[in-house]
Amino acid sequence: MTDNHPAERQDPAGAPEVAAIDQETQEVIDELSGEFLTVAADAAARDGWPEELIEPLTLIALEPFLDSVLGGGDPDQAFEQAMAEAHARMFEEIFTSAQDDGETLADAFLCMLLLDRTLAEGRGEPEVKYPEVWVEAALAAVYEEAERGSDPGRQIGAGFDALAAAARAAA
Repeated sequence: MTDNHPAERQDPAGAPEVAAIDQETQEVIDELSGEFLTVAADAAARDGWPEELIEPLTLIALEPFLDSVLGGGDPDQAFEQAMAEAHARMFEEIFTSAQDDGETLADAFLCMLLLDRTLAEGRGEPEVKYPEVWVEAALAAVYEEAERGSDPGRQIGAGFDALAAAARAAA
């Protein structure tokens, strides 16, 4: 190995150096990141996200956005996709965190319902109130997915799918 080959150099801590990014590319990434975080924070606020969750949400969305745009993807589509992914990940992280903090699976899903209500109210939509029987069906679906060993996203999705099915059946 020579010290002149970028792929073979190591940093002082001993970690291999990854491909170097030229200054111009780094400036583009920094500018894109700053613009994205500002626009994403505004969009998250319009979507009803509580102030304390906006920054974590936008930071989660930043990497997939940059990956897509720098890979040649359409910026508008990249933005929408990255925000949707971040939305789902935030729900999953809050759901998992609630359980890690000792909440039951049912209480963790009820936190998801509360967050969903908070988002709807933040968008100016009418308060969401689910009949108890719908919530029970949603919880049954969440427990079923948990028993299958499904990931948190699938568990949450099953609960919301059960609520949607109950709403369709009632309509």
